[in-house]
Amino acid sequence: QKQTYIPVFPLTSIGRNNPAFIFCTSNILRNASGIIESAEIIYGFPLKNGSSSFEMFCDASIRDSLPAEQYSLIMLTVVPSIFSRNKTAAEIEFALNAGVGTFVVDNLYELELLNEIAGKLGKKAKISFRIKPGVDAHTHNFIRTGQIDSKFGFALETGEAFEAVKKALKYENVNLAELHCHIGSQIFDIDPFVTAAEIMMDFIGKIKDELGVTISNLNLGGGFGIMYVNSDEPVPYENYMEKVSVAVKAKAAEHNVPVPYIFIEPGRSIVGEAGITLYTVGGIK
Repeated sequence: QKQTYIPVFPLTSIGRNNPAFIFCTSNILRNASGIIESAEIIYGFPLKNGSSSFEMFCDASIRDSLPAEQYSLIMLTVVPSIFSRNKTAAEIEFALNAGVGTFVVDNLYELELLNEIAGKLGKKAKISFRIKPGVDAHTHNFIRTGQIDSKFGFALETGEAFEAVKKALKYENVNLAELHCHIGSQIFDIDPFVTAAEIMMDFIGKIKDELGVTISNLNLGGGFGIMYVNSDEPVPYENYMEKVSVAVKAKAAEHNVPVPYIFIEPGRSIVGEAGITLYTVGGIK
């Protein structure tokens, strides 16, 4: 009987309790360890992954981010960022009381609601603004998120982002410490990442020059492509990070600002090629 192994035990040993998601932890941690050396990782855990994968990532020093509705599952284990784009007032209050690390904000309504609730609770919320840098990620239209007409974030080209920053700085109950962008998914070209980094650094320079505020953290998102079919050619992570690092440092010198602390969201590039979904065949047609 032919067997499939991942990496050293037969999948048939798992039994027929499936469908099941099967991951090779050694592959995941190997992928993550190479990235941790040069940037801090943010990774979102969907419900199906369970506590064991979360604990594994904690051992690898990966910062966590997840939607508000899933936060309560692991509240006692870690203080994560909260990335949901549709936070209710109850979720915001819950997260503030739990000591959430950073709220990612991508619209003015949410900014105002967060400031109001934080004020009522006597707290100050650390926030990250999601910015649309207007970069074409050279990927499928359905997974492009950095262009000006994307629904995710504040647009730079229209001045919306700068006005949002000015508004946030006037509020007493939020602290704008980070900018965030994400240009798309399944990207095999390094140039869009470099362009996005340069644009974000230019914006950090503008904020410093015109508003006198230094943004200390920069989240450059993710979207690194992985191999689904033989024609896919993923770019080695070190190639990406080398070029992006050069761009960030050059722009920091140009604008006379400190090099910000860099976060990335490698997502599927860590786990995508480290697992499979296991099914038992039923009827054959």
